[in-house]
Amino acid sequence: MRYRILILFLLLSLSSLTFRAVSQPAERGVLYPEQFGAKANGLHDDTHAIQLAIDSLVKIGGGTVRLGTGTYLVTSIRLGQKVSVVGNGNGATIIKQAKGQKAHCLIVKDIAAALKIADLTILGEKVNRGIFFEQSGGFGENQHYLYSNTSNWDKSQACKWITIDNVCVYKFETGLFIR
Repeated sequence: MRYRILILFLLLSLSSLTFRAVSQPAERGVLYPEQFGAKANGLHDDTHAIQLAIDSLVKIGGGTVRLGTGTYLVTSIRLGQKVSVVGNGNGATIIKQAKGQKAHCLIVKDIAAALKIADLTILGEKVNRGIFFEQSGGFGENQHYLYSNTSNWDKSQACKWITIDNVCVYKFETGLFIR
């Protein structure tokens, strides 16, 4: 009887370990701004909903904010470390900056962070920048390229994890600006 209980215990332990290994997610999380109240109708300000989705993914170590088909009206959005923003296609998904904004539309603070911006259109009002890479201690003074010129930075890894793919940025003073 004692051996049967021991064997049963071992089998249960092994099945539990196997279950945990299989149940771990294969990829990072995906969030939709609509989960946070976005409407994507071009009339409702979706800034807060998109920013909440980004901030939520930053807290768990990264992931993808998936924008559906529609027009997301925004003021300014700060992209987070290891968070991608992906739409349903250039022209199908539009991030439209609200009129009268003085801030840049999409702001990337830490360029060393892995990020992807893909499959969307960013539409402005002929002011500011569409995608703005903000200096965060890694850029050299007056250097306009996406890597650090400091001696402790491995330049072979520069921009390795930054992807901008199938993105149209128009009606801005500057479409892509690197400070």
